[in-house]
Amino acid sequence: VAMEGPVKRPKLLEKIDLTPFIVLDACQCLNEHKSHPFRNIFQVGEMPVVAITDYTPALLAPTPTPTHTFTPPSLAVESVGAKRKRPEVGSSATPTTTSTPSTTTTTTTTTTTTTTTTTTTTTHTTDDPSVYLESNADAQLLLYIKFNQRVNLHCLHLFAYNQASGPKTIKLYVNKPHLSFQGIEDIPPTQTIVLDPTQLTGDKIPLHYVRYQKITSVTLFVEDNQDDEDTTRIHRLVCVGDAFPKVTV
Repeated sequence: VAMEGPVKRPKLLEKIDLTPFIVLDACQCLNEHKSHPFRNIFQVGEMPVVAITDYTPALLAPTPTPTHTFTPPSLAVESVGAKRKRPEVGSSATPTTTSTPSTTTTTTTTTTTTTTTTTTTTTHTTDDPSVYLESNADAQLLLYIKFNQRVNLHCLHLFAYNQASGPKTIKLYVNKPHLSFQGIEDIPPTQTIVLDPTQLTGDKIPLHYVRYQKITSVTLFVEDNQDDEDTTRIHRLVCVGDAFPKVTV
């Protein structure tokens, strides 16, 4: 019997940055340096444009908004280092930063502990070379990443500004939350990846997609680095994939 009409295919989920789905308090790292902990690789901010051209950045960590203060025209002053803000479309008020009478005066507050100039909290941008994860006793790292729901993991993006100490051999394990350095060599990995220096600048690191469907955690065993340095450094790690919408009963 011939079928009439086009065949409907299932709608594919969009590939997104899965960082908002990571439970930081449940993540663990063995052999991390106390001054450069595991949390540093999940930096707040957007990824470089070259790394997200194929994906939807809708769920990236939100960028903090500047604080707006309103003062009478007679007290309108210009803050030191303040950044002028363009008036919104359709707004009748004209922002200014001089003592000339106006409807609204907009000022921006900054803090001395932030790496940006328009935030009011302590955050770091993704291109800050002083924020990274570093191993302690040797070059090996064991990273356990926990998600708050089931996800499909498509690929990774890894940033290591010092290529000599950047990771080289990485073994991945799916849904194995209690691994340790002792005996891990006897456990077959889900996948083994050998990186070259060109892949340490945020390039796409593809994974065997069928092995990473509906997972709740992934463990990365960094076995060595590029030039056999004493320690390994990672500036940022981004997991890209899709998440299943939560169903409430």
